[in-house]
Amino acid sequence: MFMKKDEKMKRRLPNLIKNPYFIISLLGIFLFSLFILHSFSTNNLILPSVQSISVFCFSVVFLFLAYILLKKSGESKKIFAIIFLVTLLFEIIIFISMPLNTDKWVDVRGYYNLALFTKEKDPLYLVQNYHRLASWNQSFCPDAKIRLEKLVENKMVLEYIKNKLQIDNPLDLSEYNFYHYSPDRAGMHPLGWILILYFFIALFGSYEIVAIMAEFILAAFLVTVVYWFLRKNTNFNNALTLTFLFILTPAFIIYSVSPLMDVPLAIFIILTLQFYSEYMQKHKKIYLFLSSLLFSVAMLIKFVSFFFFLPILIITIIKRNNIKNFLFFAIISILPLTLLSIFNYYYFLNLLSSFIFTSCSQVGPNWLYFLSHFPKEIVALFSLPILYMISVGTIKILFKKKKTEKEKIMLLYIISFLIFSFFIGQAISRLIFMFSPILLFVATNQLKSFKIRFVCFCFIISSIQLLILMILNILNV
Repeated sequence: MFMKKDEKMKRRLPNLIKNPYFIISLLGIFLFSLFILHSFSTNNLILPSVQSISVFCFSVVFLFLAYILLKKSGESKKIFAIIFLVTLLFEIIIFISMPLNTDKWVDVRGYYNLALFTKEKDPLYLVQNYHRLASWNQSFCPDAKIRLEKLVENKMVLEYIKNKLQIDNPLDLSEYNFYHYSPDRAGMHPLGWILILYFFIALFGSYEIVAIMAEFILAAFLVTVVYWFLRKNTNFNNALTLTFLFILTPAFIIYSVSPLMDVPLAIFIILTLQFYSEYMQKHKKIYLFLSSLLFSVAMLIKFVSFFFFLPILIITIIKRNNIKNFLFFAIISILPLTLLSIFNYYYFLNLLSSFIFTSCSQVGPNWLYFLSHFPKEIVALFSLPILYMISVGTIKILFKKKKTEKEKIMLLYIISFLIFSFFIGQAISRLIFMFSPILLFVATNQLKSFKIRFVCFCFIISSIQLLILMILNILNV
C-alpha cells in the first residue's frame, strides 16, 4: 500500500516541477515573503486607499479585455495603432490609481528644468555650455580635478582643457527653480534626453504635465516597438501575449510614468538590434543606415549604449557575415559623434566632462553586492510569469546539443545581460531596464502558443506582484 503511494508521488513530482502554475506561485510566495520581512523591519510600507486599488484593478481588467479583443480580431494593419492607444490609456489610468510622489523626482525634475532652460536660451547655447553644469561641485565628485589630471598627462593640454571646461565657473542656474535638485546627475550623461524633452516642451508648452505626457507617449511607442520586434521573431499569438504581459512588468510601470531617459533608450536599442539583424539577412544598405543612425541617437542619450557594440559584433559572427559589415556599422554609428567632436569642440568637452563624472559614480564590480541586490532588482524589473518563461527558455537552450542560429542569439542576449548587470549595471534595475524588452525574445522559446487559462493566470499573478510592490513602496519612484 505504502509502496504504491510512494510510486504515485514519484510520478507526480516531475509533473509538479514542470507545472508553470506551481513554480510561479511558489517563486512568488518565497520572494515576497523575504521582501515583506525586510519591509517590516525597515517600516517602509504604504497602504493604498480603496480608491487606488479599485482604479488599479480596473486598469488591469481593461488591459486584459483589450488583449482578448485583439486576439479574437486577429492580426490587422491597425494593430500597431491600437496597441499604442491601449497602452497610452492604461498608463493614464495607472497614473491616476497610484500617483507617484513627485517630491522624490530628483533626476526627473532636474531634466525637466534643464529642458525649460534650453527653451529659454536655445539648444545651441545648451550644447556650448553643457559642460559647465554644476556637476563639478564637491558634494558629487570631490576628486574631479584629480581624475582629469590623471586622464590628461600633458600639462599644456591639461591647462587648455581646464580653461575650456571652466571647472570653477559652473553654469548659473539660480534663476531656475530646481527645488532640491543639483544638476550634477545630468552631467553624467550626454544631452540627448534633455533635447528630446525640449522638443516636447517647445511643441506643447512649458508645463510639468507635458514632461509626464512625453513619457506616456514614448512608453506607448516602446510597447508598439516591442510588439513589432517580437512579431518579427515569433507568431502573432506569442508576440501579442508577451507584449501585454510586458506592460504589466514593474519596471515598465515605474519608468513609463516618470520622465526619465530609460524608455527612449530602450526604443533605440531594440530598433538598432532588429534593423541590424534585417541587414544581416537581406543585405539592404537602408537597414545598415537605419541601425547605425538609431544607435547614434542611443549613444547621445546614455553612454552605456556603447556596450551593445559587443552583442552586435557577436551577432555578426553567429550569422556568419563578413566582419566588414560590423565595421561599417561601427564607423557610421560613431561618425555623427566624431563629427560633432571635431567641428564643435564644445561637444568634445561635454563627452569629456560626462566621462569624468560617470567614473565618479562607478564603484566597480562587487560579487557580494551583485548577489545580494540582483534578485531584488530582477523582481522589480520583470513580472514573475515573464521571469519564469525567460528562465525556462534559457535552460532549454543550454541543454540542447545542437543550437539553432536563433537560439544562439537568445543565449547571447542572456549572457550580455548578466555581463552588463555585473560590470556596468551594478544590479540596478534602472540601468538594466533596456534589456527587459530584448529578453522577451528568449521567452518565445518557452511555449509554442499561450492558452487563455495560462494568460489569465499570468495577468492575475502580475497584478498581485504590482500591488505588493506598491505596498512595499517600490513602485513609488
